[in-house]
Amino acid sequence: MFIFFCGFLRSIVLAAPRVHRLRSGSTSYSVYNGNKKLWEIHAERAKGNSHEIKAFSIKGILYRNKKTAYYLTSLKAVLNLRSGNVFFPDGVLLYGKNGEVIQVHWLVWSKRQKRFIGTKGIRVIRRHSVLQGDEMVLKKNFKNLVLQGNVKVKLLPQ
Repeated sequence: MFIFFCGFLRSIVLAAPRVHRLRSGSTSYSVYNGNKKLWEIHAERAKGNSHEIKAFSIKGILYRNKKTAYYLTSLKAVLNLRSGNVFFPDGVLLYGKNGEVIQVHWLVWSKRQKRFIGTKGIRVIRRHSVLQGDEMVLKKNFKNLVLQGNVKVKLLPQ
């Protein structure tokens, strides 16, 4: 079941699996796997209809074992209420706990595959290296980041 709360906390029940919960009145969106929260985003504002919601000025958290794995920032997210997919068409910055920064030019949460898929150029900046690739996959546990397609590594001086 998918629940949409508007600014006056009026609820409209839509047909979709009970994996996602959305509150656009408070402009937050959380993705669950059972009772375990996988990730959430908060937006300064959101607008949309029963098929799609566009959220702006995004900040979020990706969880691993109930602890923060990454902080997320983006200018825009598009939530497809029918498929459960979330698109970040204007790029995303992910900040890891260990100081790594991941820059993704185009990112999508695939509800069916339960993973983030990034394309159009990925850059991972770590303490002593910069990794680049065309695509990335970040599975639901947010532990393993897989870079694919024309992968380059640049070592930085220590």
